[in-house]
Formats: sequence, C-alpha cells, structure tokens
Amino acid sequence: MHAKCSDCSVRAVCCLADLQVNTAARVASVEGHPAFRQRMLALGITPGSPVTVLRAMPLGGPMEIEVRGTRLAIRRDDAAGIRVATP
Repeated sequence: MHAKCSDCSVRAVCCLADLQVNTAARVASVEGHPAFRQRMLALGITPGSPVTVLRAMPLGGPMEIEVRGTRLAIRRDDAAGIRVATP
C-alpha cells in the first residue's frame, strides 16, 4: 500500500500506485493540486478511462501505464493521486 493511500484497503476503489502489473482498471477520480489534476486530465487520464499498469520499476520507481492507447511513465507519488475502480 502506498503511503499516500489511506483507504486502499477497500479494494473496489484504490489508488493507481497500488495496482499490480498487468492489472486493468477504470479511472474513478484524479485528486490533488489543481495543476496536477489539470496535467493528468491533459494526458488523457480522465474519469471513466480504462487504464492498465504495464510495468512498475522497483524501489518505488515510476510506473508505465497505458491509457486511451497511449503509454505513459508516471511517478508513484503521482499515481497515488489517481483513484481507480477495479472490476
């Protein structure tokens, strides 16, 4: 569980940083500073979008995700601000 995620014990909705590799989910919300939220929305990480974790670097390194057919590398701290719903 990521340090920023307080309610990830509820597995229906958790933060993107806690998903395992090859796990698909849907973006539920983007939380955090308005500039961060705007940047994530500009990258296509919007509520309802499907997202898949492709790779995760060890020791808290960045994650590679696929959203709307685009591969992105994001920091785990940033991924902690993205709430996702798992099936």
